[in-house]
Amino acid sequence: MEMTNNSHTSMTTIELETNAVGDQLEAVIDSFQQQYPNLSVTVTKATNPKLDVKTRILREQPPDVWTGWPGQSLYPYLDSGVVGDISHLWERNDWEQSYHELAIEAVRYDGIYRALPSGINRINLLYYNANLAEEIEINPETIRSPTELVDVLDQIDDTSIGTGMIQPMRDPWTVLTLFELVLLGEHGANVFNSIVDGNGRQHEREIRSAFEVTRSITEYATDDALYLPHTKANDRFVEGESVFFQQGSWAARKYMDPDGYEYGTDWDVMAFPGTEGEFLHNMNAFFVSPGMVEDENIERFLEHLGSRESQSQQTSGCGIPPRKDVQTGQFHPVITDQISEFEQSRSQPSSIIHGLGCRPQQLVELKSLMAQILADWDTDQAAKEIAEILDRTE
Repeated sequence: MEMTNNSHTSMTTIELETNAVGDQLEAVIDSFQQQYPNLSVTVTKATNPKLDVKTRILREQPPDVWTGWPGQSLYPYLDSGVVGDISHLWERNDWEQSYHELAIEAVRYDGIYRALPSGINRINLLYYNANLAEEIEINPETIRSPTELVDVLDQIDDTSIGTGMIQPMRDPWTVLTLFELVLLGEHGANVFNSIVDGNGRQHEREIRSAFEVTRSITEYATDDALYLPHTKANDRFVEGESVFFQQGSWAARKYMDPDGYEYGTDWDVMAFPGTEGEFLHNMNAFFVSPGMVEDENIERFLEHLGSRESQSQQTSGCGIPPRKDVQTGQFHPVITDQISEFEQSRSQPSSIIHGLGCRPQQLVELKSLMAQILADWDTDQAAKEIAEILDRTE
């Protein structure tokens, strides 16, 4: 944070480092600066948030505030003592009464609040082209397991449409996400949560089974799948090139704008087969460097970010507000439907691949392993190594 003086006023600049630059964040910052005209927020775009922030911390030049994943993803930063304690803000604003419990648990470590949740995304979603599904006479909502999904993809493979589910595979995380959804869908939340808790070897059989089904699904991918990024796959799904597309709730933002592409008519979304009633999620949050914790202007900024109005602005484009009291009347119907799904869910597992359910080094190892696996799909070896990686708790 720096001070800029001129002849009329003293301007304080707060630096926010994030990769989530967009209309929602701009609206949040604009409303803050209207409330505090002598405070300015400078947004630094992080191309690789974890690496960029880590580099700045090592140089002892951390940003004032930054965004990232809480949960297990934050443990290395906690171990290094580079994340501030903002418990006093939680107490002063009575946020424990306002926020959903899973959001609270994601940012509270040993009773100390280390972050402020900014948005919850559901991972276990399967989007589908309703027109194509009707054309080939399939009802996606009747698919009850990942294994049944394989059977449906086989049926679609024999039609003129050809592509049942477009699957981007250039980035290992997309296939890893598919794997964790199959794991949850085939073996349930109890097994999934046990693996998240560090019992990977105990569940090597289930991991192998899920990996085999994942491989079967990818066999129906397009010929260019190994070179296809998820953003391009998203575009091609909108253009009607496949019946299904798997992504989290953030993908829906792409479908809200095109004219003549109506939710519930042209496209729809369902829980990934076998995961009905589960809300597999990730979350973003705001963190503060220890030296900024008691700065009054940083406190004002965080209290604004945690307000009901700001939380509404942050999540109106996609995702679930971490606060329970946000007015959602202006939200797109697909988001309000997911809010209802969240409220009615029987459990809310933390995503392994999206940061909450595993530590950064584990995720690095999983991505590296998946990049190798995509070349040969050695199921037995893959299951063994995945189980070993997920067996680590320290």
